[in-house]
Amino acid sequence: MLIDTISAFLSHEEVSALFRSLPLPKGTEITKVSLGENIFELTIKIPGSYRFPVKVKLEIQSFSGSVIWFAIKPPMGLDSSNTTRPLISAIPGTAYTGYNLMKIDLVEFSAGKLRGLDIERLDVDPGGLFIALAEVHINSGWKDLLGFL
Repeated sequence: MLIDTISAFLSHEEVSALFRSLPLPKGTEITKVSLGENIFELTIKIPGSYRFPVKVKLEIQSFSGSVIWFAIKPPMGLDSSNTTRPLISAIPGTAYTGYNLMKIDLVEFSAGKLRGLDIERLDVDPGGLFIALAEVHINSGWKDLLGFL
């Protein structure tokens, strides 16, 4: 199935719920999600590493095809290898690309439900997230797609 164009707006609450539903390492929990201009700020409890929650910013750098690149901004004095890399490796379709950059491929993240897509627009502000997609190639029918969304 092919969808020419589709767009969606997710409220701040829906974006928070999306982040909280990500498959994270055991005991790791996203406790708060704040949104800024093209920035997601996550407050994360990481067991065994720190006694206090860690705040990490993910700033959208660019997007192309089905891939979004983020700059990772860990708290001052903390190495991203201890705070964010274990999280990145646990989420399907994500990869640490070096120099505090990560990418997420939405096709890989879909776990086989999508075959391809092009991100045309991606905006984040304190109110929520807007995304517009084109040429969305779906491997299954409407029922499966709506269940995924």
